[in-house]
Amino acid sequence: MKKTIFIAFIMFIISSVFCWNSVGFKINDYDLIKKYQLPAWGYSLGDIDFSGRGYYHRSDTDYKRVSEDYSVSLSPGFLRSFESEKIKYLLNAGINTYMEYSEYQNEEDEYNYIRRIYNLLPRINGNCNYYIKYNLFMNFSLDSRFNYYEVNDSQDSQDRIDRQINTTSFWGIGIGKIREVSPIFRALRLRERVEALNRQMTLTESQITKLADKFALYPQYANIYDRYEKYFWKEISPILGSDFENLSLSENLYLTEVMQEYIKRYQGNEILFGVNFWQDYEIDRTDDKIRKLYLGPSIILNYYNNINLKYQFGLFSEVSYLKYLTDDSNEDSKFIFDVTNSHLFDITDRIRWDSRIGLEYNYIWYENIDGYTIRATLTSIVDFFIENNLSLYCQLKSELTHVDKDLYENNTYDDYYSDLKRDERMSIYFGGRYYFGSMF
Repeated sequence: MKKTIFIAFIMFIISSVFCWNSVGFKINDYDLIKKYQLPAWGYSLGDIDFSGRGYYHRSDTDYKRVSEDYSVSLSPGFLRSFESEKIKYLLNAGINTYMEYSEYQNEEDEYNYIRRIYNLLPRINGNCNYYIKYNLFMNFSLDSRFNYYEVNDSQDSQDRIDRQINTTSFWGIGIGKIREVSPIFRALRLRERVEALNRQMTLTESQITKLADKFALYPQYANIYDRYEKYFWKEISPILGSDFENLSLSENLYLTEVMQEYIKRYQGNEILFGVNFWQDYEIDRTDDKIRKLYLGPSIILNYYNNINLKYQFGLFSEVSYLKYLTDDSNEDSKFIFDVTNSHLFDITDRIRWDSRIGLEYNYIWYENIDGYTIRATLTSIVDFFIENNLSLYCQLKSELTHVDKDLYENNTYDDYYSDLKRDERMSIYFGGRYYFGSMF
């Protein structure tokens, strides 16, 4: 635990130093981010994936041996996304179907084996924010899937069938608004690239605003067109104006490279009050039925603030109470408190540091006892890149779990081991590449 606290403290101090000493916004840049309005746009995408496989093998000696296997899969899907200042929603639905037939014959052993497999997996998930007024909205989210799996085996007198339904849903009302401001950041980064050409050129606030609206539509082009870059930049050229028509090929490529930069920024805050609903229903191959139903209130807080072009501060917190409404769980109810603090430090496309510090507190009531668990998590990712010279990356993750004495003494903890007292994990991934070479 001391290691985790020490690392978290060092990260917080360093990120704060970087925050206040890094280059800030230019005049009115911060106003552009605060006043940025989501454009009304959306797209629909339907697809059908089909695949098949066949295998046949025959061996003849004094006896014949034949092995064959055939399968086919069909997966239609539909995706619809829409975003505006009034409403924002995402709907994703599809059905995965799979059928397999396999057979094996051996004349020597007078053995004949046949197996058939059928699998059906329909699913639907979505999320919707509808703003009643400027900062008052209703939220609804759903994730539901049904899994049907059947196996017919010639060596088994009874078919094996598994059926499972999983549903999670949240209904609530919220205050505030969080916008993804990545498009305006990308437009500001394009201005930096334009000024770096040393042609006494720049972008006005009006151009930056118009470019941000177009950059927000970039996923729409990528989902609809095959050669989407062609159609996208055709719409960008009139915004940039005639001054950009005389740029060389290398300068144009330098500007268009802005779309390859990793930029994911949010701005704003919101608080949600609602109800969580979870259901797991399963009928296994022996027709045993297992049903788990959870219901309870929840409060969720999200907060993002971009201190400057290089630093974003984020905070997530959730307080929930879940009541178990069925007898299939040994838990009666649970109180959950979860808080995560995030820091994103970004220097153009050369250095990126993303760190998160999280704390989760659970208090669980069983039939005869109750107790708590605490889990602290620290995650830090650093990417450093010097073009044509050096690239480095490092990812650090540390997790500590502490279980109340009353829980582990009665072997009631569900995760890892029932008698778990303390669990500490730490992992680090790192690597790099040094470039050297010359043209001849």
